[in-house]
Amino acid sequence: MEEQASQQQAAKKQTGVVKQVTSGDTVVIRGIPRGGPPPEIVLCFSNVFAPKLARKGQAEESDDEPYAWEAREYLRKKVIGKEVQFVLENEIPGSTRKYGRIWLVQDGNATENVVESLISEGLVQVKKGGGARDTEQLKALQGLEEQAKSSGKGQWAGDNDHHIRELQVLSTPDDLVRFYHKNKSAPVKAIVEYVRDCCTLKVTILPEFQSVFLQMTGIRAGPPSTRENPRENPFDAESRFYVESRLLNRDIEIILEDQPMNMALVGTVVHPAGSIAEALVKQGFARCIDQSIQKYTSGFEKLRAAEREAKANKQRIWKEYESPVSNVREDERRFTGKVIEINSADSITIKTSSGEVKKIFLSGIRPPKVAGEGDSSSRPAAAGKFKPLYDIPYMYEAREFLRKKILGQKVDVTLDYKQEARVDQAQRFPERLCCTVMLGDMNVAEALLNRGLVSIVYYKVGDEQRPAAYDNLLMAGNKAKEERKGMHGEKTVTPMRVSEVADANKAKAFLSEFKRGKLDAIVEYVGSGSRYRIYVPKNSIVISVVLAGVSSPKASRMGPNGQILPADEGGEAALNFAKELVAQRDVKVEIENMDKVGNFIGWVFVDGKNVSIELVQAGHASVHDYSAEKSPYYSALKAAEKNAKDAKLNIWKNYDEQADSQSTMPQQEETTGERRENLEKVMVVETLPGLKFFAQNVNDGQKLETLMEDLRQALRNDPPVVGSYTPKKNDLCAARFSADGQWYRAKVESLQRNNKASVLYIDYGNREMTDTTNLAALPDNFKRVEPMAKMYALAFVREHNPEESYVDDVFKQMVPPHPLNLNVEYEFDHVRYVTLTDPETKDDIGKTLVSEGHVLAAPRGGRSRKIADEYLDAQNEAKKYRRNIWQYGDVTEDDAKEFGHQRR
Repeated sequence: MEEQASQQQAAKKQTGVVKQVTSGDTVVIRGIPRGGPPPEIVLCFSNVFAPKLARKGQAEESDDEPYAWEAREYLRKKVIGKEVQFVLENEIPGSTRKYGRIWLVQDGNATENVVESLISEGLVQVKKGGGARDTEQLKALQGLEEQAKSSGKGQWAGDNDHHIRELQVLSTPDDLVRFYHKNKSAPVKAIVEYVRDCCTLKVTILPEFQSVFLQMTGIRAGPPSTRENPRENPFDAESRFYVESRLLNRDIEIILEDQPMNMALVGTVVHPAGSIAEALVKQGFARCIDQSIQKYTSGFEKLRAAEREAKANKQRIWKEYESPVSNVREDERRFTGKVIEINSADSITIKTSSGEVKKIFLSGIRPPKVAGEGDSSSRPAAAGKFKPLYDIPYMYEAREFLRKKILGQKVDVTLDYKQEARVDQAQRFPERLCCTVMLGDMNVAEALLNRGLVSIVYYKVGDEQRPAAYDNLLMAGNKAKEERKGMHGEKTVTPMRVSEVADANKAKAFLSEFKRGKLDAIVEYVGSGSRYRIYVPKNSIVISVVLAGVSSPKASRMGPNGQILPADEGGEAALNFAKELVAQRDVKVEIENMDKVGNFIGWVFVDGKNVSIELVQAGHASVHDYSAEKSPYYSALKAAEKNAKDAKLNIWKNYDEQADSQSTMPQQEETTGERRENLEKVMVVETLPGLKFFAQNVNDGQKLETLMEDLRQALRNDPPVVGSYTPKKNDLCAARFSADGQWYRAKVESLQRNNKASVLYIDYGNREMTDTTNLAALPDNFKRVEPMAKMYALAFVREHNPEESYVDDVFKQMVPPHPLNLNVEYEFDHVRYVTLTDPETKDDIGKTLVSEGHVLAAPRGGRSRKIADEYLDAQNEAKKYRRNIWQYGDVTEDDAKEFGHQRR
């Protein structure tokens, strides 16, 4: 009784919708969705079997049996997506498969018996040996089969060999790429066979029967997820059902829009009801992706708009979405300025209308780089030191595009976001201002991408800090790839192989050629107001050029031991003026000579202007009279200097004409009597440029130790509070020295950005750049004590070329680590000029510098004449044996040669 009741229940007709047709005798039927994906069953037709479809890409592969494809297609077209009635007749225990019969439905009533139709068309066969519960049913099926046989339908036609589908699986990158290039942009007919996720479909391409996966253009399934922060998709089943109910086993057209990726074609599904991609994004099942969104045929703006709507409505994957908070204040987001320097292919320096100088980066792009960057073996084999500008392919071309297009131009800047400072593998990266820069209607980053000179930045999943016009950048970058422009071309680019002229021997080889006419060149680097690194394209070399006829204060620079030497007063202003005037500009260079270390000396012209005269006119340099007077520009230089003095510009801001005329008068000396000697025993504690130095009196040693001990005790008793002291220029303060963490007396020489200060330790003569947090107020009683280190200059000598730094190094090396005898010879312009002698060797350090040909003797009369003549004798000896500065001849024949002047 129980078995009979079960059979009656099983024979009851049920209703559902055909979701999928897997073969000619099997379908998947789903129920009605109620708040989620509905239940479904796999129904195999009772009493019949269809030819088997091919199995590809599995351990045991097989081909289609004859008429397997026709059977599946006949059934698919008849029932897919339609309401049906079915009866369950049997099931295999432990299996999801059930066996039964199926009817099409019209107006709620069963009409066509689908299994009987398949038999009548000769597409399935009736099983032999029974298995049917209803003998009359089986006899009816067998009768239909006999009719099909007699009519020669389907499998009974006798031409089976012509009805075997040859299925090809596109399973290699080469297969996919060939297919893409053959069929891109044209509609391709296909059938959806499987939905892996809502954005990835397995399709059969018609009529070639090619099986391949398709990834929808511009979107990905599920919430943002990364390797570092993987997230499951809680809406996977719901989103797959959304697509299956609309596309599975349907005839579609595909438009291939991008290169294959992840072993799948990339394209858009053309659906009569509209864009399935846009619907998925709007419903919160999928999100936009940058890698292919700009290829979306209907326009990427529609996908972006759909995503914004989904986020606003907190649809599904965006349920917990919160709009990101910008790290840019509105009052700093937009500004205009003049481009004063091109730092690299993606970075420029802007001078705003308020005078502020900002280094900014073009957001959304990445500069050219060497393949496998970080591995020196992969870098181009350029000779000498690696120079990114010249050795990285397309770096120079990108820089040149920016230099010629925007250098010196006024641009509009939008600060998109700030990239925070970070430390990566012990390397510090400062904060970056990432901006969109517009020159009129031209987006500078987009222009670079259009030419293939930079690449696009693909932001991390979920990172919404990006330029507003990012999609336009994506389009520009992909267009350059398709057209194989710049770095995307197939041609292998070799480095430019630019060499540096870094020593006297190399410079001498070019000197005669350069003196024959003006050079066309580019100023690559400005080291100070009057010292530049210049690229000469004709010769593919970079040379150092010192401006002729002028002396300019030095900017801060690297010292011999990696120590940062502070700028001379006015040095930074002169540097900034020169940068704005000539940095990265096309110039004409008139070379007239070279110095001992290989620096060329001459005149530089930008836009027809003599840079030496421009510096003097602006008060950033003085005229070097002794050399400039023989130049054709001397009168213009002197007129410019007079104007700067009268206007008290820059280095002349404290200029007093009357005091100057008195100080420049020759100092009156006694014309009779002997030179006086009043020796002091000193320790030279610091050497300075210009043959100057700081020294401590040996007799003050104990006094200095007591002073330092008292200072530190006072600060221990009343510890400084960080931030309570605000340093000012020329303040006497206490400073904590970086080398030992102890407090010393110091003078604030300059204040820099980022809370940095340059200080002079007045008792030791050394300088340091330090944080202002390392400075504290100096108690008043310590301010009244005279500095223990006093500054002096060597007497009876002068530098051949003040711009040469090697003399400073030689002087430092000559100073021994023990006390010396110091004698004040004369005083000039508040500086005491002295002789230094070694009590052990009796050597006069100044005279030794002269005799070895490092410096010139400075003649002097009066009671100093005798010793000054000894210096001249030492100079004659150096000249005779062509030591150092004398190796190319007598530099005193025309002393102006050190600045590049020759007699005319």
